Amino acid sequence: MPTITYQILPVSIYTKDGNLVGAGVAIPATNVSIQYQNKLEESRLLGAIQPNGLRIGGGIGANISMTFPVDFALNDTGSSYARFLLTSLTGDEPCYISVGDNLFGDGGGPDCYLNTASVTVQPFTPAMLTADFTCLHMPTGEKLTGSTSSLVNNNLTAYNFTSGLIHGHNAIVNGGSSDNLSDPSKQQITYKVSCARTPVYEIGQQFASKMFLDRVTKEMSIKSTNVGKLIDQYGTGEAFSINLMGDNKVSSLMTLSISSAAKITDQKLTISDGGILDGEVTLKEVIR
Repeated sequence: MPTITYQILPVSIYTKDGNLVGAGVAIPATNVSIQYQNKLEESRLLGAIQPNGLRIGGGIGANISMTFPVDFALNDTGSSYARFLLTSLTGDEPCYISVGDNLFGDGGGPDCYLNTASVTVQPFTPAMLTADFTCLHMPTGEKLTGSTSSLVNNNLTAYNFTSGLIHGHNAIVNGGSSDNLSDPSKQQITYKVSCARTPVYEIGQQFASKMFLDRVTKEMSIKSTNVGKLIDQYGTGEAFSINLMGDNKVSSLMTLSISSAAKITDQKLTISDGGILDGEVTLKEVIR
């Protein structure tokens, strides 16, 4: 098989009707990882004449993870929108994922499910999103091949006030004004959604038919030059959100929020010789 370079491996995420980022529209992924793992287990029998070996202990699974800057574009009404919507995938809605010419999650319908999604926001850099998916129906016995489709054909090179990347210096922070969280000089904010799921295997089927959504949690990590009040065993917290804006700062393209039900679960303070005190606070909220 010939060597595959990054130029011919566009990555796409879209739902059955193409309303997530547009059917076949590539996202600006900076890296992608595809991991296959079968459930072979060791087989050893007492007094067996046949040689020891491996046997099937469960279905095959594939995990796909990727990192890409959060970008936005215009819709039909002329309004800007973030092209990757977290709310579309943190519930029961599955999706397709294509890497090059290979399509993952095509089991008679989309069946790739989001496990975790994390957005990191820093000044003067694009907001970076890392997403991890489990694919119930993955191609086997096929080669991974590239595609002639290019990011240039998906308007990802024409960055201006109506489309482009969402930068951290344009974000607007709401909440966190009390002494509970941190001081005002917030240097980095990381927002993470975790979805715990259970696959459903049916008799006579080699692939799982669906995934049950067991629980959903949110985490918000805030780095600054100090923490707020030191927590006790009960934790403390407050509502906090960050609005990701385009370069024109006209409207919010994506809101990352955590409610007053969240609790501070971790505080970290570090300092080195000749430096200043760095603080990090992590809040966690149970959604389901």
